Amino acid sequence: MASGPRILKTLRLYLHVEFAAFSKDTIGNELQTEYLKEISLDVLNLKKGKVGEILDKSSIWNWTIKEADLPDNMNAITTFKNGVVTTRLNRESLGKATRLSVARTIIHELIHAYLSLHFQYESGSATVNYPGMMKAWVASTNPDLNQVQHDEIKRSFITEIAGALMEYDQVSGSKPGDDSVYFDLSWGGLDFAGHHELTKNDKRRIQKRLLAEQFGL
Repeated sequence: MASGPRILKTLRLYLHVEFAAFSKDTIGNELQTEYLKEISLDVLNLKKGKVGEILDKSSIWNWTIKEADLPDNMNAITTFKNGVVTTRLNRESLGKATRLSVARTIIHELIHAYLSLHFQYESGSATVNYPGMMKAWVASTNPDLNQVQHDEIKRSFITEIAGALMEYDQVSGSKPGDDSVYFDLSWGGLDFAGHHELTKNDKRRIQKRLLAEQFGL
């Protein structure tokens, strides 16, 4: 994390290209699989809520999203090194999932990228916006960035991910689902089993939903 604030003035969100220049051709430089390209473009054009705000915020992003061969139980991985965030999508496991589940994975990794870069380049405002994340980071002698971010996603982004998934269904032309579908999917990649605010019925329903959407059932 950055040691002091570094406010960057120009808006550029890019996958090796400027976000303003996004098209199926430019994103195709990183994503070769057609359905991943299509879903990514729909996600990156979301406008509402916190996810829309992230995509439209006034800072420079250096985020690359590409395909990779990953373990079967891993849909994606996002790494942060030398100020650059790279997301790798598992083309095999995501090939079995519903489009909504793939969108959820991309949104989840987008938030990982946002939190990493927000603290790297705007540490002053990031500390104000996410004090729990900073407190957890400082309190640990060997902090796990992925876990610290997951805890923050549970605190701050569950309803935002659900809202973004609802918007995704709208912009992609899919038939809208029940609100519980979006809420359940927003827990993908997170430890919902140990979350005290969820009931046993909630946890069973979420588990079933995630498995069904992951394998296109």
